[in-house]
Amino acid sequence: MTAERRPAQIRVLMVGPAAPAVGGMVSVMETLVASPLRQAVRLSVLPNNPPWASRWGLPGAAFRHLALLVLLTWRVLRRRIDLVHIHTCSFFSFYRNLADLALLHLLRRKVVLHVHGCHFAEFYEKSGPLGRALIRAGLQGADAVVVLSHRWRQWTHTVAPQAQVRVIPNGVSVPRLTPDGAPPPNGPCRFLYLALMDESKGLFDLLAAAGRLQSEAIPFELTLAGPWASRRGQERFRDLLRRYGLEDTVEYVGVADPQRRARLLAGGQVFVSPSHGEVMPMSILEAMSHALPIIGSDVGAVAETVGDRSAGLIIKPGDQEALAGAMRKLSQDPALRSKLGQEARRRVARTYSDTVQAEAVLGLYKALLPAGPGRLLPTDYWSGPGWRSAIKPTCRQVDTKL
Repeated sequence: MTAERRPAQIRVLMVGPAAPAVGGMVSVMETLVASPLRQAVRLSVLPNNPPWASRWGLPGAAFRHLALLVLLTWRVLRRRIDLVHIHTCSFFSFYRNLADLALLHLLRRKVVLHVHGCHFAEFYEKSGPLGRALIRAGLQGADAVVVLSHRWRQWTHTVAPQAQVRVIPNGVSVPRLTPDGAPPPNGPCRFLYLALMDESKGLFDLLAAAGRLQSEAIPFELTLAGPWASRRGQERFRDLLRRYGLEDTVEYVGVADPQRRARLLAGGQVFVSPSHGEVMPMSILEAMSHALPIIGSDVGAVAETVGDRSAGLIIKPGDQEALAGAMRKLSQDPALRSKLGQEARRRVARTYSDTVQAEAVLGLYKALLPAGPGRLLPTDYWSGPGWRSAIKPTCRQVDTKL
């Protein structure tokens, strides 16, 4: 009796930034690598931000990426990679990945372009005719483009009609919750902010809203964690704390590693994300997985993810009065906090878990390699209409709000 032969796994190389860098792309890559996807495919990772890449400064950027292209070629051929999954975003990152895309087409490998970042539409609009043509060429040249929301898919199809776009939201692991460390529901409401310490993330709007609650003698606590965007922002932060009398109410704890983030989320009661621009923040999904209701700005896919009055409250970005009102409402209504938080956790488990994300990504891989792993499926992009249509200028007016 002969043993059954196990089917070969698809060989995937994932390319993108890795720790110690911080940000959404790093978090998404780490989540995918740790998800059930790793058991379903033969997955390897090529960081495009190796430690030596920052030693030579900006003038060495071209040479650094040339070295990475050589390394990419060696990895693809040595490990007989079937598909390369590239994580990219705006500006230099995208242009750098265009070179990766061209190389991989020459090597006849399938390419998934996974687009992150809230400034991609702005990047497209400000790039000029040549830049926009290159961006269209990249989007239409990939075998699949992954975006994070339906609104983003509509925008992508407007600027690159022939792009093969797939919506796959970010995902997070859903932790097991324990009562240990949970704050008492009848004490001061604990608000939590985990983001870049910068005006673009709504930091100063948050301080202004907290100052209004302070002036109304509403008991609350606010914990902030994240890296500083600039020294000037740090100085302004200290000035605002003094102006609003928040020195004893607001605590800044620095940059939080994953373990500390988990403790902060376990000890929080409301997660606040008043950002002026996002797509689908991993921090919001993490907070929802810990059963925290969300106060979030209506940017990117935040409203789509949270649902107004379903798992949190949605406000207009920059509206300090609305932000203060949402904080006031949740700080004074523990029952509403609990109801929204439980629904937030259910929404993540149902739609935004790492398992759901891994299943969607695996389904995409299998759709791109219907003949199975180990077979090189040639793309007709360079000989077909994709390249010619990509370089044609477009006069369409597009919505720049993803």
